[in-house]
Amino acid sequence: MLLRSRKSCIIWGIVLIAVGWISRAYIKQLLSIYASAGGGVAQSVYSNLYIIFGIVMFAGILLLAGGIVYNIYVTAHNNRVLDENEDVEYLATCIYCGNDVIANLRNFRFGRNYPEGYVACPFCKKPCSRNLFDVITEEDGDSAEEPFEEEPGEEFEEDSGEESDGEETEK
Repeated sequence: MLLRSRKSCIIWGIVLIAVGWISRAYIKQLLSIYASAGGGVAQSVYSNLYIIFGIVMFAGILLLAGGIVYNIYVTAHNNRVLDENEDVEYLATCIYCGNDVIANLRNFRFGRNYPEGYVACPFCKKPCSRNLFDVITEEDGDSAEEPFEEEPGEEFEEDSGEESDGEETEK
């Protein structure tokens, strides 16, 4: 099954880094002003804020790094799954209009109401859930219906039946 990428971790990581960086720069200026003026209480408050925004910036760095690593993993996983299932086709009957819908794995999209994926029906444009689809071709490119092959035991039974008919006619 395909995985969903989480770009929100990258975005939130960038936002937290920016907020932490800008806040720390502003607080550093305030600290230098109050340090020269001799404000002991204000200096301790701004020092604590400087540390807190440092922690916010560190959390942003962790979110950004984790988001990048996860999205690289998801991209590699999805490419591997798509390559393995390139020849697989799925068939479903649209529950809204009754027409047959044929799709492959690349046609499925994720949606808020369809976490497993869906395909828009080409006739009525309404979503068809992936749960409705059945596989109609196998991974190796063969049809799902295999040709009938006779087993060697069936030929032997036919031959033995002819001999018994011949024996009955001789008697």
